[in-house]
Amino acid sequence: MAPNILITGGSGYLGGSLLEHLKSSNNTVSTYGHVYALVRTDEQAKQVKALYNATPITINLSNQAEITEKLIDNKISIVFYLIDAYKPDTQLLFINALEAVGKKLNVTTHVLHTSGAKLFSGFVGHPTDRTFSDADEDLFELQKHRQSKFEPMAKATDANSTIIEAAEAKGVRSYIFIPCIVYGKGTGFGNKISIQTTDIVRAAKAIRRVRKVDDLNGVSAILDW
Repeated sequence: MAPNILITGGSGYLGGSLLEHLKSSNNTVSTYGHVYALVRTDEQAKQVKALYNATPITINLSNQAEITEKLIDNKISIVFYLIDAYKPDTQLLFINALEAVGKKLNVTTHVLHTSGAKLFSGFVGHPTDRTFSDADEDLFELQKHRQSKFEPMAKATDANSTIIEAAEAKGVRSYIFIPCIVYGKGTGFGNKISIQTTDIVRAAKAIRRVRKVDDLNGVSAILDW
């Protein structure tokens, strides 16, 4: 059975671009069943249906029973969570729901959580005197036990670890996806510009200068291999 996919954040930069890519690939890049897009408004529902032939779906993201019911009823076994990189609360509800889907339909289920590249930098206490890869066997332990003096960074890194551990315990395959920090123009119907880089540029233009606001050594968390 070809897996059905749920994409959250379809009106955002990442979600909209992913919906456009799936449509333009004409279902030849990889085999999947049907695409569902989580929406909040009637206008968003019209857009995802008209532009991408995706089925709009509304879910109360704080209601475990409703999330589970919607995933089972629509046979959704893959969830792209593109909304919040800082808190794992809703992702844990989806993981519980995917466990139920896997047991009921006898399929492998997957959850993809988007995070940030700075969570692999000195901001969270990772080493900056050497390179390390997402293929390193000790990467999870390095991530889980790092020490960060920046609370928002520590919180987001903890979210990654929590999602990985919960998914493993529930038999759900998890993926922590780190988009590049510089995106370019998005291709979706909603937000076409990444908020992070543009916020930095707007701040610099407003004060007519660029400032260094930390005492770290400026080692990038991203290497172009």
